[in-house]
Amino acid sequence: MDAAIVIGGIRYSHPILNAARTCSTVEDVTALAASAVAGITVGPVTYAPNAENEGLMYYRRQLREMVRAAAEHGKPLSLSVAGSTVAEYIELAGLALDNKTAALELDVSGDRAWLGSIAARDPKAIAKVIEAARRYLRLHVIGVTLTPCSDAGLRQELAAMLGEAPIQYVVVRAETPLAEALDYVRELRQLLPLEMQVVSAGGIETAVDVHAFLAAGASAVQVEAAHLSVGQRPSFFDELVRDVALPGRG
Repeated sequence: MDAAIVIGGIRYSHPILNAARTCSTVEDVTALAASAVAGITVGPVTYAPNAENEGLMYYRRQLREMVRAAAEHGKPLSLSVAGSTVAEYIELAGLALDNKTAALELDVSGDRAWLGSIAARDPKAIAKVIEAARRYLRLHVIGVTLTPCSDAGLRQELAAMLGEAPIQYVVVRAETPLAEALDYVRELRQLLPLEMQVVSAGGIETAVDVHAFLAAGASAVQVEAAHLSVGQRPSFFDELVRDVALPGRG
C-alpha cells in the first residue's frame, strides 16, 4: 500500500511536510531535504527583511540553490510569500516563477498579510491577491494559507470564495486548540470542491495528531510548532514518519 499523495499535480511520497516559518535558508533546506520530510516549504518570504526571513533580495540570490538542494533528494519545494500590497505579492510570486518552485503559497493568515488580521477575514481582499497571482502565474500550482475564524457565516463566505478561486489547495494555519482546528478542517473539507485539497498546519505535535488531521479530511500536514520546539532538528521528521507508521514505509 502506497502512502504517496498528490496535491495540485505534485507528488509527495507521504503526507508529512514542514511548515513555513521553519525553513528560511539554504542550510535549512539542505538539512530538511536529507530528512524523511516529503516536501519542503520555504518562507513566508516578505518584501523587506524581518526577524524570520532575509527578504526579497536574499531569495532572488538563494532560492535557485534551495530548489536544487531539495531536488537532489527528490523533494518538491514550495514557496510561501506574504506581501503588504497586491503589488508586493506579485513581485514575491515572481520568485516562484523564476526559480521553478513546485508551488506558491499565498500567506494571508493575518500576522504578516497586507491588511493585517482584517485581510485574513476579508474574502474580497484575499480574492484580489489570488486573482493577481493567477494572472501572473498562469500554470503554477497555487495554495492559500489562512487562519480559522470564529464567525460561522464568514467561514462559509470564505469557503465559497475559495471554492471558486483558481487555486489547488488551502493551508489551514491553526493557532487554536486542537479540537477547534480539527473542526475547521472538517468544515472546509465539506464546503470546498473535492478537487481542492486541504492541508493542515499548526497544532501537530505527535503521530496521533497527524492521524487525526488526516482522518478529518486533510490531504497532508505541515508541522510547525513541534519542529520548532526541538530546535528545527531535521531528524524530528524521521522520528515522526516512523511513529505515524505510514503504509509502505516499514
